[in-house]
Amino acid sequence: MDEDELRKDQHRGQQAKALLENKILKEAFDKVESECHRLWAEAKNADIREGMWLRLQSLEHTRNAIEGIVKKGDLSERKLKELITGKKSVF
Repeated sequence: MDEDELRKDQHRGQQAKALLENKILKEAFDKVESECHRLWAEAKNADIREGMWLRLQSLEHTRNAIEGIVKKGDLSERKLKELITGKKSVF
């Protein structure tokens, strides 16, 4: 991976972290999650419960995808530091 790619991933990681820290996005995630739990609890049949479970899984996959971009950005930042200083990190 070259320096430009590392910087791109670092920047994307910073943007993803800002998304996860965004109050409006957090509120939206929490609202959808709460609504799914409520609808699941009130469901009259298995199809509705299954649908709510799938929605919750999709929400979690979305959150995990954003967190993965953050982690890749953090790793790229460490690699950039190593590239600049010429030293490998202990961690």
